[in-house]
Amino acid sequence: MSLQALKTILMSFVFLTAVGTIEHASATLDKDTVLEKIEANNARFAGLLNAKADPEQLIEYLHHAISHDARITLSIQDAAHTEKGPIDMRISKSDYINSYLYGPRQIRNYNADIKTLAINVEGQTIKTKDVMVESGFTMNPHDYTDQGRAFTSTTSCDSEHFIEADGTITLEAANCRTDIRYEE
Repeated sequence: MSLQALKTILMSFVFLTAVGTIEHASATLDKDTVLEKIEANNARFAGLLNAKADPEQLIEYLHHAISHDARITLSIQDAAHTEKGPIDMRISKSDYINSYLYGPRQIRNYNADIKTLAINVEGQTIKTKDVMVESGFTMNPHDYTDQGRAFTSTTSCDSEHFIEADGTITLEAANCRTDIRYEE
């Protein structure tokens, strides 16, 4: 697999939480209400990814979920490429969306699970610490008979979301670290 193809797949390992609408959004939202919405949206997002949903559904979902000028940074440590060290990058909203359109589709038996470990609500700002575990088998585009390598990718993100006036929660910033391990 080429490094460019690997980067495309790896960019899909950053993740997004807290996408949706909270009715009657205000500065007085309590932590439990926000956490409930975040967990429901984690499940929806993982469901879209696991089902390899219709690309239009995924694009629509992510366009509503991410602010136009979101700041997304990734540090990816891939066990298959340790000699190169971590891959550090900053990606745009469109690159982020494309990573989800193409990344999971290149993985056989793809599975994603998202958990929110910590949440802090300060007025209209929500800060979360989340973990996404993805697994599957990398596919070989040069040999369709190759069953691929089993991997587990664990991504930890510190994210900042904003509650818009209409109650929509959008991703404003995410700083993520991904560790990818392969089964021997």
